[in-house]
This record gives sequence, structure tokens and C-alpha cells, in this order.
Amino acid sequence: MKEQNLQSVSGSVGELSASKLSVQVNDRGVAAGCGSVGSVGFAEDPIMQFFKYEHLPAHLQGVSKAVAGLAKLMDEQLPHGAEKSVGLRKLLEAKDCFVRASLNMPNTVDAGRVSDGYHTFNELYLHRMHLFAVVCTQNQTHAWKSKLHHDGTMYDGYFIVGVETPMGQFSYHYELTHWPHFHKIAEVERAPKWDGHTADDVVKLHSLLEIAP
Repeated sequence: MKEQNLQSVSGSVGELSASKLSVQVNDRGVAAGCGSVGSVGFAEDPIMQFFKYEHLPAHLQGVSKAVAGLAKLMDEQLPHGAEKSVGLRKLLEAKDCFVRASLNMPNTVDAGRVSDGYHTFNELYLHRMHLFAVVCTQNQTHAWKSKLHHDGTMYDGYFIVGVETPMGQFSYHYELTHWPHFHKIAEVERAPKWDGHTADDVVKLHSLLEIAP
């Protein structure tokens, strides 16, 4: 086994406090105890903790979030080994540089402009919003919208819109600027209590086809 020291930068704005991570690498270049790509029990590389961005001021989170997304993708899909470790360390150094470069910017970098080569995240979210508006409008008697959660809370500048399907509830949050797209949906004072549905439950929308028109 050989030990590889990964030097990283962490902290708040400027992120200048250094700390070391020790990763054990065997003769095959696979981090001990981490397994290979796609194996059961995949372990996140310890350096990933330094890609967190929630501690940064809001206007600096965008640039850090964009790099964190790339780091997560590389960590999950590449095999553990010396080259990936060095790549993540250099990506962390680049992230810190980008954050410092954006210190005097009035607005954050928009991570939604990241593209898969065909569409940006912003475009895909907009498409999803319009498609869900159609689903809700075509099922008006089962849909609702509200500016408050069931407990009276709400994210600043957002509202929630949902539909009750035969398989259960499904909903999304949207910025208030999109409220007019759901003008045919009945507004309720408070949204129904969340039933625990997640993004994976989007398949519930297919059950709306079982409802007689």
C-alpha cells in the first residue's frame, strides 16, 4: 500500500485554511475499502467534503455549486485511484480560485446555464414547468396551488402546485413569476400535507390516465 496526501483548501470566503487527507491506495490503484465503480457499498472520496458550498454567501454559491456537481459526477463514475484523486484535488483548487475570482461580482454564477450539449438546466426546468402546467390544467379537479405549505411556511419567492393522482400526491415548487401559467388551477390557502413523495414518484402522473374524463 502507498499513501497519497491530498492537499485541499477549505473554509468560508477565500477558503484558505489547508488540511490534509490521507487515502490508502493498493497496487491496483484502487482505494482500499472503497470498492470499484458500480460496486455495492461505493464510498465517497473524502475530498468531496470540501466541495460543499452551503456555507458560502448566496452570491458565491453558484460558481462553487457548478464545480461541485462536476466533482460529484467524476467521483461516482470513475474508478478510485491515483489519477482520480489528483484530478479531484486539482478541481478543488480550481473551485477555490473561481470562488475568489467571483468575490466582487454583484451576482452569482448561474449554474443553470450548464448544458448537456443540447439544453441547459434552465431550459429543461422551464420545459418541465410548462409540461406540468398542462398536466394540472387537464386535471383541474384534482390539482391545486398555494403560496403556503400545510404548516404555513414557504420558500421566499416560491409557490407550490400539485395534483392528486390515483397513486398519490405529486407536486413541484416554482418561482412566483410562473404563477400565471397555472391560472386555471384552484388556489388553496394552504397546500395539502406532504405525503412523502419524491422526484422518483413522477411516474404517478401516468395513473391520471386511468381517471375518466
